[in-house]
Amino acid sequence: MTAGARHIAWKDLRQHRLWIAAYLAVVVIRAVLVGSGVDAALGDQRVLASLGMAYVVLTGLHLALLVTTAVQLVQGDRLVGTTAFWLTRPVSRGALLASKAGVALALLVAVPVVLDGLVVACRVAPLDA
Repeated sequence: MTAGARHIAWKDLRQHRLWIAAYLAVVVIRAVLVGSGVDAALGDQRVLASLGMAYVVLTGLHLALLVTTAVQLVQGDRLVGTTAFWLTRPVSRGALLASKAGVALALLVAVPVVLDGLVVACRVAPLDA
């Protein structure tokens, strides 16, 4: 990434920090819920049903925040009008694409994949994985 792309990426992280924090919190809570093994330790069916419902809610929230965060990242810089991003700071299309794609891939794809990998590594035998 070029210096301009890094600058835009840091700006996006600062500008959308609440959406990103909410998304990361849901991803971490969901991974902890799956990876903790609390369902194996519990015998009460009502508690297990509640955990199942919590997982379904977290999965829906994860999807909603994934879409919302992606839209916020992409649409965060106005491209038309008198307050267009290009009027105050001319940036090449490649740098803008690299920064948006880099932030989206790192936050929205890599973090959940790494956490799911850790859950699988800690909870599942290598042959079963």
